[in-house]
Amino acid sequence: MERRERKSRGRKRKRKPENFFSYLQLQHADADTIFALLLAAIFNSQRPGSFSFIKKCITKLRPSFLNPNPILSLLPFLLTSKSAAIASLSAEIVGSLSLYSLELNEQIALDSEIVKGLVLALASSKKRRVLMATCNAVLDISTTPVARQCLLRFSTLESLM
Repeated sequence: MERRERKSRGRKRKRKPENFFSYLQLQHADADTIFALLLAAIFNSQRPGSFSFIKKCITKLRPSFLNPNPILSLLPFLLTSKSAAIASLSAEIVGSLSLYSLELNEQIALDSEIVKGLVLALASSKKRRVLMATCNAVLDISTTPVARQCLLRFSTLESLM
């Protein structure tokens, strides 16, 4: 048998189109840098690749509770995101932060925008992942009397039913 040698025809692999978020690296970024990048990604959420980048930022920020105040301001937007992954991760963050300390629990419960975001996520989402994460977040928040009163004020119980 004669063996044919393949000649290289100079074919190149097709590259994925570059998007705004493809060059940003999160490996060595600190919490403040990630927060700034997350804020920029939310502002530019209409661009391709922004939802996956927001998800990466949330995942990277999730373990750092050293200064949760900046992320609290973004949670209302993130809870009502069109992306099920972002909404569920945000609900998990709400639950984790509310269990982290009593002060954070009350701070989250007294923030009407976060509670409204949870209620909207409960009412509008059809994804099981988002519903489970949001229900768990509501249960985590309701561990203090102040939070239970705030949840009752926003008709969270009706949304759960």
